[in-house]
Amino acid sequence: MSRVAIIGSGPAGATAVEMLATDPTQQIDVLDIGVTLEPERAALLELVKQLPPRSWPASATTLTEQPRHIGSMLPEKRVLGSDYPFRNEGQLDGMVQEGASNEHVTSGALGGFSNVWGAQIFPFPRETTSGWPIDGAELRTAYRDVLRLIPYAAVEDDFAEIFPLLGEPAGLPVLSPRTVRTMDRYAKHRARVRRLGVTLGHARLAFRSAECHPCNLCMTGCPNDLIFSARHLLKPRIRSGRVRYFDKTMAVRLSESATGATVHVKNLRTGTLDRLEYDRVFVACGAIASTRLAVSLRPQPSYTLPLQEAAQFLIPMLSAASTSDPRDYDAFTLNQFNALVSTPTLHGDVAFIHFYPFNSAMLGALPTIFGNGRRLSGALLARLSVGLGYLPSGASPSQTIEVRAHSDQGRLPDAVIRRQPGGLYREHLRAVWASLARVAPLLDLWPMPYMPIAAAGKTYHFGSTLAHSMAPRAGTLQTDTLGRLAGSRRIHFVDGSTLPSIPATTFTLTVMANAARIAKSTLGIESVQ
Repeated sequence: MSRVAIIGSGPAGATAVEMLATDPTQQIDVLDIGVTLEPERAALLELVKQLPPRSWPASATTLTEQPRHIGSMLPEKRVLGSDYPFRNEGQLDGMVQEGASNEHVTSGALGGFSNVWGAQIFPFPRETTSGWPIDGAELRTAYRDVLRLIPYAAVEDDFAEIFPLLGEPAGLPVLSPRTVRTMDRYAKHRARVRRLGVTLGHARLAFRSAECHPCNLCMTGCPNDLIFSARHLLKPRIRSGRVRYFDKTMAVRLSESATGATVHVKNLRTGTLDRLEYDRVFVACGAIASTRLAVSLRPQPSYTLPLQEAAQFLIPMLSAASTSDPRDYDAFTLNQFNALVSTPTLHGDVAFIHFYPFNSAMLGALPTIFGNGRRLSGALLARLSVGLGYLPSGASPSQTIEVRAHSDQGRLPDAVIRRQPGGLYREHLRAVWASLARVAPLLDLWPMPYMPIAAAGKTYHFGSTLAHSMAPRAGTLQTDTLGRLAGSRRIHFVDGSTLPSIPATTFTLTVMANAARIAKSTLGIESVQ
């Protein structure tokens, strides 16, 4: 038997578990902080979830709490009224954000941030990965492996030219009137819109669309848990006994010898420290926590590394033609359609904008241009679309993470995130706005002159701190194509920290695919090399 540990239970960790579990010789432990929804909220949901949400009693309104503003452009989501995916159980101790930065960059939840994500699952464009030191065919196989594990809703459209479907998706639920109208206008003017540098396509979502009865609650927690979370993969493995799950367990250091790998952990119940010995370790804590652990494997006391992120921006858009007041009907409120925007300033790369149907979270995000957002009239809401956009990392504000070792063996190395001043991102935003303005008469989507950019780390689409390299240099934090630092053989980093670049398109499917690729590859290594 080979004893293996996976540190973390987010999408990368859960995918690595699935790949390893196909081999009966792998004895698998998952080491996790493991915060979950409060039992009282879960019990309340069981009492009301069979009722239409509009019929829920007043006592259940706590389950539909809207996202909260905590100092950044976009509010922080809640899950059935709970902040548990963001709660600090020690994983954020020693983290410092200089300037406008998101404080909650590492999750301690079972399932990680997949408990609050937007469920969007596009692969990276081939142009993005063609320069990576990873075989493209192997990565495409890994995409298919992942899409067989998770629910998948999509339709064939123009995006298939850039993002092959790579699977057999279910269809999407009934789309909102605004989405239908926009996609109809796109079909009518498709050639002209595309010549102007804009391509529209439908959402691709990791959720059980055939079971969806639209109720407007996607963004505050699906009552029937139809949106994929990494915990959906892990829980059956844990229940069956195939995986041993250790919660309240925080990895604080790593070490490696010729005969094994050691995870130094802190028991969050007792505060005691322990050493756990394995043949292999897969680190899947999220890019920032994994980078902090990587420093413990190096003698150098500190590293300052580029932290690549696809910067997030907001863009409200108005239409001349009105649909019905969106508050009068129930819809699924995940992303419904997207725009790929190419501009001369992006030099062949693209911006990616997700358009959402109306949900109440939008109202609190628009006060600066619409007055009191919570009092918007139905006539205005019937013309309003909100785009949530991303720039590729190369066009985004530059930022770094400084990681410093210290003498306290009971906590992670310290880390400081800094966003660098200046940069050309404003030029890129203006070019994106201009492209949208050129197609506005064709689509009847008119961009407002308002494109605020989110705080550093707010997208959760960040990484590249331990980027894959064909020949990682000794003493650096580069990794080989199996996620190992130079000189390491038994410890594999398998999350977003290892991605060589971060495009504007969605992130999680590629993180999962890369974790699947690495985990499967290790099964072919008969002895530790």
